[in-house]
Formats: sequence, C-alpha cells, structure tokens
Amino acid sequence: MKRAALPASLWALLAGMLFSLNARAEEHIRYQDEGGELIQIYQKEPRQNLYVWQPKQGEREIVHDFSQEYGGAPGEFYREGDQFAALTGDPPGGITYHLFTRDAEGWKEVIRTYLPGFSYSRAVKIKALRKLQTKGRDGQKQLFMVTDIPLNPGQFEGLSRLLLMNGQPYQWQVGGGPLGDQSLEKILADHEARLKAAVPPKPPLGPNKQQDRLLYQNADGELHHQFNLGTGYNLYVWQPKQGKREIVRDFSPDSGTAPGGFYREGDEIGGWTGDAIGSITYRLFTRTATGWKETATSPLGGSGGLWDMKMTGTRTLAVEDSQGNPWELVITDLPLDPDSDHLLEKLALLNGQPFKPKGLGNGRAIWDQPLEKILADHAARKAATAPPPRHPQPNKQESRVIYQDDTGELRTLYNGGTQFSAIVWYPKEGPSELVHDFSAELGASPDAFYRQGDEFAGYTGSPEGSLTYHLFTRKNGHWEEVIRSPMGSINAFKVLKWISIRKILAYDYPGKRLDFVVTDIPLTPLFPESKARLILCNGQPYHPQGTEIGAAIWDEPLEKILADEHARRAAAAPPKSSAGPNQQVQKVLYHDDDGELHHLENLHTGFSLLMWQPRGGKRELVRDLSSGYEALHGPAFHEVHEEGDRIASLTQNLHGGLTYRLFTRDHGLWGETLHAHLGSRIPLQGLQMTGLRKILLPGEPAREWVVTDEPLHPEAEIQTEKRLTLNGQPFQPH
Repeated sequence: MKRAALPASLWALLAGMLFSLNARAEEHIRYQDEGGELIQIYQKEPRQNLYVWQPKQGEREIVHDFSQEYGGAPGEFYREGDQFAALTGDPPGGITYHLFTRDAEGWKEVIRTYLPGFSYSRAVKIKALRKLQTKGRDGQKQLFMVTDIPLNPGQFEGLSRLLLMNGQPYQWQVGGGPLGDQSLEKILADHEARLKAAVPPKPPLGPNKQQDRLLYQNADGELHHQFNLGTGYNLYVWQPKQGKREIVRDFSPDSGTAPGGFYREGDEIGGWTGDAIGSITYRLFTRTATGWKETATSPLGGSGGLWDMKMTGTRTLAVEDSQGNPWELVITDLPLDPDSDHLLEKLALLNGQPFKPKGLGNGRAIWDQPLEKILADHAARKAATAPPPRHPQPNKQESRVIYQDDTGELRTLYNGGTQFSAIVWYPKEGPSELVHDFSAELGASPDAFYRQGDEFAGYTGSPEGSLTYHLFTRKNGHWEEVIRSPMGSINAFKVLKWISIRKILAYDYPGKRLDFVVTDIPLTPLFPESKARLILCNGQPYHPQGTEIGAAIWDEPLEKILADEHARRAAAAPPKSSAGPNQQVQKVLYHDDDGELHHLENLHTGFSLLMWQPRGGKRELVRDLSSGYEALHGPAFHEVHEEGDRIASLTQNLHGGLTYRLFTRDHGLWGETLHAHLGSRIPLQGLQMTGLRKILLPGEPAREWVVTDEPLHPEAEIQTEKRLTLNGQPFQPH
C-alpha cells in the first residue's frame, strides 16, 4: 500500500480502523521526546508492523507501514521537527537507515540505505538526522554521513544514498558498488552535473495552498517563511511582538530558494538558503530606514561540504566536516571578487582562514590568497576610493604591537586615510589570525590587551573617551568576540592594569583602588543575544557614570542578581538523565572560628559558586565556577586552608589534574591572586596542605611542594601562575 495513493482524510480513517479493530496487536514505545512518542504496533499473525507518531496533542499519524516488507525490527530512532531518522534490523542481522519526512500529505520515506557488514547487535548510534557512529573491529570510532547522492544514479535510482565513512565513500560490497571505486571529488562533480541537467526552466508547481513556517524567534518577534507552491509566492517576513509585519525578502516567483537556519541580532538577520541543485548560500539582511535590504551573500558550496550547519550569530555558523570535526565559518565584509560589480558577495573565513567551497572554481575570487595579502589589498582599495577626511591623515597602513608573549604578538593594523582598523594575532609558528575587524566601528581604538590561553581580553576607546571591555575566544582556529561591556569614561581612571583576562586593577584620580571583575551574567537578561555582561567593582554591580542601557541590571542588589541568574539557568537547562536532581546543593568545604567556606552547586544547571560565610556577617563571593574551563572539567575540592584574608585550595578536574589556587580578600573583594599546576600523576591519598603555600604527601621519602613567587612566564607583564619546588628543587608538572 503506498501512502501517497490515498487522501489524508481517508488515510486517517483507515489508520483509525486498524487501531480499533486489531485488538491482538502489541504496542511498544520506541522513541519519545517533548513533542510526543513513536509507537510500534506489532502483530505476528496476520503480520502487522506499523510505526506511528503520537503527538502530545492531536491524533496519531502513520510514519511507515512495514507489514508487507522484510525487516523493520526496531533499532535507534531520532527526530528533529518534521523529520525522523531510524535504524531498523533484518532477521539475518543487517541494518538499514531510513529518513522519513512529513509534509502537507503526511509522512513519507525519502531515504532507505542498507549498512552491510554490520551486525544488528553491534552498537550503531544516531548522533543526528544524517550522522551515525559506531566502532570498527579495531575499536576505532567510525563516523557515517548520509548524503543526498543516489547510490545508483539513473533509471533505477531508488531511495538508496551514498554513505561517507570518516569522510570517504563507503565500500558497500566487494569490488565496490556503482560509486564504490570512485573518488569523492568525482562523485560530487558528477552529482552536481546531474542536478543541473535535471533542473527544469521553472520549478514544478505544487498545491495551490499558502503555507506558513516559523524559521526563528527571539524575545522581539518571529521570522516566518510564507510560500505557495502553486503560485510561486515565496516571502520571508519578520513579525514583531508588537507592530506590523515587515517583509525581509521577497523571492517570488519561487526560484527554488528554500530556507535553512537563521539568527537575528539588532537590525541584522543572517541565515542560509538552498536552491534546487543543493547549493547553499549565506545571506545577510539589514533593516534600514526604508525597510529590509539584502546586504551580503556568500556561496557555501553544495552536497558533501558542510554538515550540521547552525547559525551562532548573524555572521557566524557552527558546522562540521564529513568526519565530524567542528568548524566555524565567519562571513567578513571583504568582497569575494573585488573587481566585480557584484560586491554583495563576501569572503568567508573557515577557522580564521579564507574558505573555498568544494566544487567551485576560482574565477576572480580571492579565497586562494593568503589572509595577509587579502587584508593588505582591501586596505589599499579603501585608500584609493576613500574621500578625503575632514582631518586628512596619511594614506598608509600602520602596525603597532599591543601585546606579546613567548608564543607570538598581537598587533593593530590601522590606516588613517581609509579608517581600516583591525587586530591580528601573529603566532611565532603558523599563519596570522584575524582577531577582530573594527573598521565598521567609527573611532574604536584598540588599546591594552592581555592573553590567557585561547582568550584575549582588551579595551577600546571611542572618540568621546568612553572605554569598552572586550573578550575574544579562539574556537576551532577562529577568534570570536564573546563579551563586550561598557566601562565608562577613560577620564575616571588614573591607572588601569590587567590582573587576568577577567580582572582589572584600577585607581581613580583621588587614589581609590578599584577592583573590576567581569562576570558571565548577562547585563540585559531580557535581550539574551547581547554580548554585554555584568561587571563587579569592589564586589558590587558596576554602573559606569553617565552610561545608560535599557533593561540593564547594574542597579539591582547582587543577591537578587545571583538568585535571578540561578533561576534563569535552571529554567533554560535541558533535562539530563545523568545530571541529578534539579536542586541546589551546599557543601561546607572548610570551617573555623572565623567562618565557613561553602560550595554551592546545582548538578542539573551547572550553577556553581565558591562563597565565604563569615561568622555574623553576609556571604561573600570568592569565585564563580559556573562557566568556562571549571564548568566543563570540574573541579572537585580536595584540600582547603585558610589564614585571615587568604584561602588556599587544591582542586582536581575530571582529567585528574591538580591545581593550587590562592584567593585573597582585599577591600571586601575576593580575587584569585596566584595559582600553580601540579599535574595529574600525584596520588590524592594522604595529600594535605600544611600551610598557605605548602603541600605535603607523607611517605618514604616524604614529598613537599612549595608555591614560590617566581612567575612561570617571567616575560609576561603580569602573571598569576607561579613556579613550584619539590623538596627544594624546581618542579615540572606532568
């Protein structure tokens, strides 16, 4: 029985009769999520094997009927929206991958591909709709990607699709199938040629019915795709929470442009679309005084190049390659073909380097050129076309070192004639990396910067004299701005000095000491897409004088801010079976006559604070462990030692690494003043702290570590990481 042969109403009636008349059939829940349950209805004689979707609200829907088919034994299932991926078994033990899609007429099977060579009992897991993972006989991880490329191109194409195993075509039988002995490059080229030859001059018309699909939503409104397959009506519309709808882009008459993922920030909406032959294009829409306009595009290639694409910002995408390695794409403002009249097409950077999509030729595109040359040529073009400024400056690119250590140096690139401004990291080994382009930010002047690992912190000044704190994080070879918070007027500070990437020591002109700490708490929780974060000054929320931001929380009490942040994280956290109860746990790590050191955590939400509770006083925040490295890798507290306004601790992360930390209380504010790493080869049994800077492991012979004041990296201006000695000799952790 073919699903498409019956109208939806008649099919629903038939399904109801099957469910009601066959009382001997067994029902088993094979998959469930927040949207509903996938149920298998099975009977041996007469054979019945149905998979139906039971939404939380609404009637059952038949996903597929295996009653007249060989196999269909339940395995793994996975759902995303209107798509189901499934692994089913055959009696001899083989595995078949299925992809089911729901449209206006119901559920349809669109892919069915056999995985020979795999026992049904072996662990094959569905990681995403088209991503499977298993282990080979040698124990090594194998990652399968299900493509849209027909396994048997031509007249007998069917539903089988090519599998990629660890990025290469899967040899699915001895001697290879129709595609088995071909290179991936040839397979992709042939597939694209077939698609182009098969595309009709005009897409075939479908039912004359207008449909509406939600693409993206945030606190301000929703982005909808409104289309009619019968008329070619194809509209992208922004519907604010209050106000009239706004047309973002009109693709009518329909040219086969299908929507992918989208993201909005401020007056920009970024996203990607696909066309009839499988090519993907990034698009940026900007809201102007006269409405929305498409202001940038970038070709991202076709099938087999990028996987699991997700918009993480209006100009950033998280993607994976065919082997599951995480990548990041950033769309720049650099024209892809500077000599062309089509300057909307922009260069994309993949992990910080120019990105050339698979299957696309060069033409006059600049994606095969080194990044340094691209930046230099861009600055020269801007210089040649820029109008004379009011205060003429030399039309010459200048470079200035604003930070350096033993691994490289951070430089500003600036051209006063063109206003080109960027900061670029030059490692001692490897190519240069663009950290951030400030050209579009009028007058932003990068000043002092500081580096810790894969993070850069710094502040910029504006022509009006206001300071802004920035934090850049290196992910998958690319630098991304993750925090941008106002700090007020530069005239308020006599001295500004980096202690760490999140801590700044300052003095105002009267000589008062100001200790700034940058938290991960959103400054405007009502607008979660904002990069602004709350800054503490001497332990209290900091509101820069003369700076106002709507919905900012800097005038609220710290206790309320922490409680609200905890509640938001609890509400936003997805359920995790291994996360433990959704309740806050408080542990006393240390106590004496002065007070107690508490560790507050919620295993469900990741909320984690280190707090000092003095006798007869208010609790004081020692360290926020809710984010960053500590949240991902521990830590578990092993030993704590306190003397006056100083607390020393030994913690162990999930990888077994031991770290010593010293926290000091100064002017009512706790801060980490130094730390040292002991490595992961030291046994915990018997390990104890005998002083603020002494760690003892009894035995024959006894081992005693002492934390010195000698910086581990003497070349750095300020360095909190210190050297250790073991029994009086320099210690090198392992």
